[in-house]
Amino acid sequence: MAIKPFFIIFFIGTVNSQLRCIFDRPILGEYYSYENGLETHTSFKKNGNIDRLFYRRESGRGATANIITVLDNHALGECVYLNWRANPFRHVSRHHYELIYRDKKKSCYQCYEIYNRTRNILQIRKSECDEVTSLSTNQMNIQDLCLTINEEAEFDTLFLKTYSAEECRATIYGTYHFTYEFREGGIGICDNPISRLVSCASDDSGVFIYTTSNHIKYALVNGDHGIIRTLDLPIYITKIKGNSVFCLDREVRTRLLNIDPTEYKFKLALINRKYDEVLHMVRTAKLVGQSILAYLQKKGYPEVALHFVKDEKTRFGLALECGNIDVITCVIIITYEIYRLLLRPRNKLSIIKNYDVPSILFSKQDFEQNSYTLEPFYISLPNFSDDEARNWFYSSSYYKAYSKKCPLGSCEEKGFFFNDTKEHLSVNIFLVKNGLYLNDECGYNYKDDAIQRTFKNSDEVTVIYDKAILYTVPDGWSFQHFLDGIGPKLSHSRSYLQKYPDAKVIILQGVRFDRSVKEIWSMLGVEESERIIHYTRDMKIGAHLLINPCRTPGIHPRLWQDARLMYWSISGIPNPSSESKRNNLIYIQRTGTNAMNSGRLILNEEPFIKVLRDYCSKHSLNYVQYDHSKDKDHIRSRIELFYNAKVIIGVHSGALSNMNFAQSGTTIIEIMPYTSDTSSLPMTCSMFRPEDIKACAGYILYTQARLLNQSYWILPFVINADKNFNVDTTRLQKLFDQI
Repeated sequence: MAIKPFFIIFFIGTVNSQLRCIFDRPILGEYYSYENGLETHTSFKKNGNIDRLFYRRESGRGATANIITVLDNHALGECVYLNWRANPFRHVSRHHYELIYRDKKKSCYQCYEIYNRTRNILQIRKSECDEVTSLSTNQMNIQDLCLTINEEAEFDTLFLKTYSAEECRATIYGTYHFTYEFREGGIGICDNPISRLVSCASDDSGVFIYTTSNHIKYALVNGDHGIIRTLDLPIYITKIKGNSVFCLDREVRTRLLNIDPTEYKFKLALINRKYDEVLHMVRTAKLVGQSILAYLQKKGYPEVALHFVKDEKTRFGLALECGNIDVITCVIIITYEIYRLLLRPRNKLSIIKNYDVPSILFSKQDFEQNSYTLEPFYISLPNFSDDEARNWFYSSSYYKAYSKKCPLGSCEEKGFFFNDTKEHLSVNIFLVKNGLYLNDECGYNYKDDAIQRTFKNSDEVTVIYDKAILYTVPDGWSFQHFLDGIGPKLSHSRSYLQKYPDAKVIILQGVRFDRSVKEIWSMLGVEESERIIHYTRDMKIGAHLLINPCRTPGIHPRLWQDARLMYWSISGIPNPSSESKRNNLIYIQRTGTNAMNSGRLILNEEPFIKVLRDYCSKHSLNYVQYDHSKDKDHIRSRIELFYNAKVIIGVHSGALSNMNFAQSGTTIIEIMPYTSDTSSLPMTCSMFRPEDIKACAGYILYTQARLLNQSYWILPFVINADKNFNVDTTRLQKLFDQI
């Protein structure tokens, strides 16, 4: 939603006591922080005064009684304006207090953004304290002052000295427990043995990881818990990623610790019934000892415990306990154990020689290919509000090319028919024993960017990886082309990201790098700095195991809808069993500053927006004006916003790709600019075959909407010499009257 700027202007000379701030919880109190290498003590007083003491350490390590500390600075200030800033379309973590601070010594003003993380923790970032800001005109524009704050700047974290207990949900929301004593001069010490900070975080799989004074521990949703490793000194966890714990020590230095998550990941796989992962860990992980056997027996998994035991008697006892698998399997297991006893050389009853007893538990599977059959499908024609739109589409190069796919030459009833996907849907895994495999004529030939090469020996390659997954889509780091290229492939091959967590993910490097794409990969458990390789045509990369979803077809309803479910799932949105609430009309605004390509601007935007607002008022919808260049929130917020969309309207652009997050049945209105002499545009991506080369432009958004079972309307308008245009509001209103 577009929020109009508001300005609060007041004159410095006329500020009186009635305009001064009165602090209450959660800001009111005494706080400790460590800022710019200085121990900082901040006091927010009830009358609005702010007192800050800064101490520097002269010698020693840690805050001990022997450390000499010197008062470096004493800042006295006051609050002259305090406001609560909230936005209903932003994530709750973006809500904050906005405070204007006056430094009494310097006679300058600062804007404080104060975020209340818990009842014990504040985080603050500030603007510069600039005298010119306030004194040159003897007045101050509050919004302009606060807009000077760098959104990429780090926060100062303030800990309340008189803390109270709070639920530890995640690192930034965690409860920090510590004691703090004051000597003369207000200097603090933390050398008491019971002084500690209990920190916590969640790893990639959502397991709760926390620290005590001596251990790193885990807790699962079913109540299971245990020790991961012991600690020599207390640490404070900030993040868990894979086998790495990112933390701070007591000297506020960053540290990286390695942990072995095998035990809790094994238990989590059992809880979630991910038996492929259980099998993989049984075969490869070092899960030994009586404790794990006791756990499996106690929790009712004797059939899993069988694979940790070689002693026949113990195995036989476990087999008898396997009442949670069907009886026939249990009988075969017991029979198998009897045969094993009879075949032992020292057994005098052994009368059977070389008897072939089939092993039925966890029989070896063929992991070299994951494929399934996709049914042929139709892409129905767009909806047209008038003859002008209909005639324009029928004269397009896209229609002329694809109308040949319509049954009996008629496209009106069902649309374009696609039936050449079946043989191309597969994810191939290539196991290479003698040599290094990169790609073997599998993948789309993007002219000079083609990745087709088999290396015969290690001398030909620069880097050799044990495992790698290929996503060779052009410009795969741009938001639009991630969704229309990599997303459907991911929905088909995502299980391999989890099956091979150590595999490198190789992505063709493009001209853009979108923050949202990085956030999606991160939610999938793939961090850009750890696993992702940016592939360029001059790189020579080898791998002993290559996973390549290159034969996944470019378009199919199942793939695109599975990709949408994947986006919803990683964002915490449940799969709707029926149509969920959809109460937003979202106008995706294109401006001269947010577009990478020139043109396609609506010149009469004001009457255009009025039609949209009138429709929202009539149908009780929220009007949201979305500008992607101003969206600084995490991609989760955007996915939720478009998930709740009833109508999405915008000019043909990459930002319309956000429809991939919208539900089936959502109305998509694409305003299509074109020149008066032709309605021809590049064809949409289809790419069923490696040699099938077509540009990812033109009608790709129409295709996406139909694959996602959305109601698509096309509204073409002629552009001027600057490639901009005026919207005929009469035609627009006629369209809205029909939806």
